[in-house]
Amino acid sequence: MFVSPALSRLAGADRPSELRKHSLAYGRGLFEPGFLWSVVANRAESVLAERVLIVGENGERVSAADAVVRAESLAAALHEEGVREDTRVAWRAGTGVDALLIMLALARLGAVQIPLGENLSDRRMRAAASAAAAEYLLIDEPCGSTTHPVQRSGSCGAARVLRVRTDACVAAKGLPAYRSNDWTPRWLFVRSGRGRTAVVKHTELSLSVAARGLVGSRLCDRPGSVGAIVLPLTEVSGVVHVAAMFAAGMSVVVLRSYEASHAVGVLRYVDAATVSGTERLCRGLLELQRALPRGSELIPALCRFVVVGDPRSSELEREAKRTLGVTVTYVYGLPEAPTICVGASGGGSSHRGATTVGPPIPGIRVRIAKNGMEVRTGVHGEIQLSGPGLSCGYLAAEDNASAFTDDGWFRTGDRGKLAFDGSIEAVSFRRGSGAGEGVRSGG
Repeated sequence: MFVSPALSRLAGADRPSELRKHSLAYGRGLFEPGFLWSVVANRAESVLAERVLIVGENGERVSAADAVVRAESLAAALHEEGVREDTRVAWRAGTGVDALLIMLALARLGAVQIPLGENLSDRRMRAAASAAAAEYLLIDEPCGSTTHPVQRSGSCGAARVLRVRTDACVAAKGLPAYRSNDWTPRWLFVRSGRGRTAVVKHTELSLSVAARGLVGSRLCDRPGSVGAIVLPLTEVSGVVHVAAMFAAGMSVVVLRSYEASHAVGVLRYVDAATVSGTERLCRGLLELQRALPRGSELIPALCRFVVVGDPRSSELEREAKRTLGVTVTYVYGLPEAPTICVGASGGGSSHRGATTVGPPIPGIRVRIAKNGMEVRTGVHGEIQLSGPGLSCGYLAAEDNASAFTDDGWFRTGDRGKLAFDGSIEAVSFRRGSGAGEGVRSGG
């Protein structure tokens, strides 16, 4: 098995106290305390304070310093309504700017976040909030609808409904000091499919490992440029890619539509240099480029497309480079482990239908098992995971029983082998994960 001794010891740490000890011993460079709030607060206190942090589809721009002020204002108003550290708060937002500011406000409070889809029906929203045992439900309000950041608005099942505005700033009075907590679940992602619902639990540590895996792979290596997230923030992959771009010093725009015909206008308008999206979106942009006159550029600033949710395709990589002038990079992940491998561009398909997806990132340990036993390098079997980059399981205990082995490794359901250079070669990819369905990588 290809894994450093340090990560091997770390991956075997099951209890929070042991994980904390091994993580801190491994170094703060990889396991930086705090996930989302720490990254943004550090930017707001640096020379990047006035640089744009968030870009709206409508052209709105919010600097890191302004984002902290607006998020703390909303956090203080939520605190007055009873939202505390570890309070479970479901939320949905109509725009990317609102969604990111709500995320930051809840991260500032240390609340447990439960992002919900904008277009959920009332019945499905109630079901999702109930599945995650939400205590509050936040719904964003249009600008100018109220002068206060938070207004009470009845209930949704057992959850109190609060209507919030991210542009109604008030003094952040009575706001407790920020405390990072990497060891308990702070994010719950609701996944529905096949007639059942599962809730995946993530800590700040597991998401931080995933985000830093992206940054360390140089996917977000253009500080000052604009990165576009064309992924739902209700999926863990969307949240992780936002944090990675924030940490890399980029500005971030979150798109509400995932269709190429809509996305292209926004990507051109904001001069996006990096896009995180699906293979379907990338192919849609290719079709739009082919329809243009020779010599025209669809998105002049675009130089990298990070494909989330599909196996590697060397054909797409070659076509994107030739037609769009864009480097395509694939991220292999699951809702339970958002970043497992980051595959380098330039072809990666091996013989007999296998797909080389790259070596595991630091913080993810991989083994191959067959018939309940670990097999040697080069032998095919089920891909199993451990380490701090893995979620802490599901909210319902019964969902954990079949998902984890007796010694605590997560069963991905994907099949492949470990190459002698440490890379994973996957033969078959499972299209769902755990008890639900969703975006393939990190979904």
